[in-house]
Amino acid sequence: MRLRALRVYGVRRLVPPAIKRRRQAVNLSGSLLLAADASALLELADEAACAHGLNGPLWWRGLAEDLAQTGETLGVSGQLRRGAIDERIEGRHPFLFDLDLLQTVLANPPQMQFDPVRDRALLRDGLAGHLPEVVRTRYEKSFFTDLLADGLATDGPLLAEGPERGDAPVRAFVRAEPLERLLREGPNPRHSRAARRLWHIGLADVWLRTLGRPEYVRELLDRVARRA
Repeated sequence: MRLRALRVYGVRRLVPPAIKRRRQAVNLSGSLLLAADASALLELADEAACAHGLNGPLWWRGLAEDLAQTGETLGVSGQLRRGAIDERIEGRHPFLFDLDLLQTVLANPPQMQFDPVRDRALLRDGLAGHLPEVVRTRYEKSFFTDLLADGLATDGPLLAEGPERGDAPVRAFVRAEPLERLLREGPNPRHSRAARRLWHIGLADVWLRTLGRPEYVRELLDRVARRA
């Protein structure tokens, strides 16, 4: 626990941003993203880092950077924002958009987030009486890798057959070599990272096809139902 805290909140925060970006660029070399899109993402990250201008102790800057950047990196904020616009509702995700909550959490002493046994101890204590005790006091982390693998085992071929076609619309937005390498692994990749990639690529292809032919989703769902 001590070594992890030192690495996450000490060493990692001391690494100059330029080195971090260089490492990101290396990691993107095997990415499905086109070179121009990868460069644009790095530029956006640079702009975001400059705009935040975070000042404070390393532990505080680490938490603030995670809150400010993780949602955008994973696309969570954009997805929630689009969903709210489509459904005409106000976005109120507590861990991303509740300013009072974020300010309160960032004002807490760093030692409050560490516990020799429990994960997210402060959050668990704060939810006493609001969650079933069997849920609140369960310390094991839930992993959804098996769920994704099971889904790809049954419906993976349907997701893969779209991107496999030479005229797949998603091919205009990704690099051919990494895509072909991913498809060669089959519709049920063993590694969770490859499984997530296939899932994302397949869904993106379905969405792009739907833009030109709205009935495509209904046809795909009918095929899934017949397979079941």
